[in-house]
Amino acid sequence: SASIGIAVGVDSPEELLSNADLAMHDAKGGGGSRYELFRRDLHLAMTDRLEPDQDRRPRELRAQ
Repeated sequence: SASIGIAVGVDSPEELLSNADLAMHDAKGGGGSRYELFRRDLHLAMTDRLEPDQDRRPRELRAQ
């Protein structure tokens, strides 16, 4: 079965491929034979898995 990740509107080819890869893995996680568009939350979810202790709130909120 084919799973496709789609990403558009980025500044570099590397970022485009990375974002499409994240979307493809999300499609595979949904059962395969489907496509997913890259969403910002995919990137945030992956970053959270890689760096769970980092505080991602805006700097203004972290200081409070």
